[in-house]
Amino acid sequence: LAPGVTARLRRAKEPGELDAIRAAARIVEAGMAAARAALAPGVTELEVAAAAERAMRARGSDGRVFETKVESGPR
Repeated sequence: LAPGVTARLRRAKEPGELDAIRAAARIVEAGMAAARAALAPGVTELEVAAAAERAMRARGSDGRVFETKVESGPR
């Protein structure tokens, strides 16, 4: 590709792309809300991550690109 073409393509979004981005944002927002709701003493990081993933799947997520990570407390 000619220099700058990829950057221009990434910058300009079609209406369908914007719809997909908005839908993905709603799914992630639901996952984050579920993770926050799961936070409590004694709940493991794995359980919080599972709550987030479960909420995102329930709202249409077809998988994850990256591993869901939850980390807390001193290391």
